Amino acid sequence: MFPLKPHMEMRCRVDSTLLGLLRDFVASVARHLAFSDQQVAEIEISVDEACANAMEHAYDQTPDENTMAEMGHEVQVELYLWPDRLTIRVSDSGTGRPDLNHPMSMDAYLDINRIKFRGLGMVLMHKFMDEVAVHATPGQGTIVEMTKLKK
Repeated sequence: MFPLKPHMEMRCRVDSTLLGLLRDFVASVARHLAFSDQQVAEIEISVDEACANAMEHAYDQTPDENTMAEMGHEVQVELYLWPDRLTIRVSDSGTGRPDLNHPMSMDAYLDINRIKFRGLGMVLMHKFMDEVAVHATPGQGTIVEMTKLKK
């Protein structure tokens, strides 16, 4: 995890209707930094998955988005900019999900004998980003840190 302050950050309440804005914000920054169209799409999908996971799972004991917003539940997106890469941190202050540190492979995800088809977002993040790390502390939240190198 970085001791640096982010160059840019965006914080919003837990509300799935805001996912598009979060995605667009990060994609715009990636375009401005001259990532290729394919890389921007990969970054956009990864950010969307990380934010959607935070919104869906971090505060899972709360019944609906309105109640979560009233309770102050938020998702934060921080951007760290370098000439050769972009690092994105998506964080929440929810339940903390340590099981996310061990993503499955695409082959394991596609296994027809699986009972539950969850976890595709983490598989995609690991496929599309050059580095992915999950830092979770039960009861304190989860940070998903993803880095994309310019190629």
